Amino acid sequence: MKAANEHLQNAPEVKREIIDGVIYNMASASPNHCRVALNLAVIFRAFLKNRSCEVFSELDVKFDERNVFRPDLSVICDKSKLTDANYCGAPDLIAEILSPSTVNLDKIKKPRVYQSFGVKEYWIIDIKNKWLEQYVLKENVLELKTVYAFNASFRGEVFPELEIKLSDVFENVAD
Repeated sequence: MKAANEHLQNAPEVKREIIDGVIYNMASASPNHCRVALNLAVIFRAFLKNRSCEVFSELDVKFDERNVFRPDLSVICDKSKLTDANYCGAPDLIAEILSPSTVNLDKIKKPRVYQSFGVKEYWIIDIKNKWLEQYVLKENVLELKTVYAFNASFRGEVFPELEIKLSDVFENVAD
């Protein structure tokens, strides 16, 4: 029994999210998922240098007791809601990278929560098809603005001065 307890203590943390009061265990990220998340974080990190906003990967975002998510990427400009453990409130921008096990959550359940708490911009990134869906909050509704394909460049709503090339987001992604 002692060996089993030691093994559990050294086991990686299970990624969990709470959506509408339901706990979901999340699968580990694939190498391509990690590549895209890192590429996007590097783009935002460079852009946000010497600015008041900050980019986070895998930071717990607590909207309320029934909704605690761990987005692949979040950009936060109101740092007063940042604690030692998480962020309490709505990030300005959230990006989720689709995985086969999370499509329903990322495309249906999470956007409803994001819009109800006022996330200004939401991106869904599809590695398989190499595209990005950009949703923008308009009159309290997250509306699909555009779907960008692999070779496209685009500007977000929250940071219109930042031009992102999807080829940079998908750099080193294996087919």
